[in-house]
Amino acid sequence: MKSRLVALARLLVVGTHRPTAPNADHALRRIALGLRERSLCTELRLPPLTPPAVEAYVCARLDIAPGDAVANLACRIHARTEGNPLFVVHVTDDLVQRGLSPSDAALDARVDTIPSTLDGMLGAQIGLLDRKSTRL
Repeated sequence: MKSRLVALARLLVVGTHRPTAPNADHALRRIALGLRERSLCTELRLPPLTPPAVEAYVCARLDIAPGDAVANLACRIHARTEGNPLFVVHVTDDLVQRGLSPSDAALDARVDTIPSTLDGMLGAQIGLLDRKSTRL
């Protein structure tokens, strides 16, 4: 009876992950592969954010209207992050935490700096790599 109810249930589960996060034997990869093989899931690969999308995010996050200074800042953030949403959020959050506005002189140096929150996360990911993968 229970399996029949599960078969009749309509369920939507939304999850996110970075495509590079789980290694080949990670449970998430095995589950996703099993679901895809039975046509029980759809994977949506999202492209990087565009410069206008970064500008819209920066305006919303800083609660300011669009303008030349914001457009320039968004272009700098986009160039630095290549539109990666995770990086865009961390760089923008770092600027907000430091109280910098789009017209601050110190802005360029901060955009080029890896925020500590992102640095720690990247360091943890690098720590998971095998020794061979970490050699240049």
